[in-house]
Amino acid sequence: MEKRIGIMGGTFDPIHMGHLITAEMVRCAAFLDRILFVPSARPPHKDGTRTASPEDRLIMTEYAVRENLHFSVSDIELHRNGPSYTVDTIAELQSRLDGADLFFITGADAMNDLYLWHEPKRLLRSCRLIVATREFRSMSFYLRKNLQKKNAVTFRYCQHRIWRSHRVRFVRGFSRDFP
Repeated sequence: MEKRIGIMGGTFDPIHMGHLITAEMVRCAAFLDRILFVPSARPPHKDGTRTASPEDRLIMTEYAVRENLHFSVSDIELHRNGPSYTVDTIAELQSRLDGADLFFITGADAMNDLYLWHEPKRLLRSCRLIVATREFRSMSFYLRKNLQKKNAVTFRYCQHRIWRSHRVRFVRGFSRDFP
């Protein structure tokens, strides 16, 4: 049974190489067994002007991750009514993935608005957080200080180095080669 699972949620409209490469780099750096991508059905922070339906975004995500044996996709949020709250998704995944350590992966830009999220304190108690930060972009001082007290780590990367250090090739439309 997999013990360490990274959860990467988002609208994925569309999912792109930055998502995939960041997920793979975090997986390797944090010794995660798997990354579970969770397309959100109804994100409360978006205005609803997306062009792709939740079902189409699920299909795009499944297609994008299919070649990495450590990646999988969950449709958990597509079956829930109402807004897609991360804290609810983590709670449901904890019950489904009994005994696994969950690591929620997000970007620094989203974490800077953590205080606006639904039940942020419960989220911080319910799983470990891995905050991917781009080089030269930082989290707010308040957030950095509070995350140090919680179950969270930051993962800093340089976007330029990502593209230079990973071979990316396109075969049959959307194939990639990770290290």
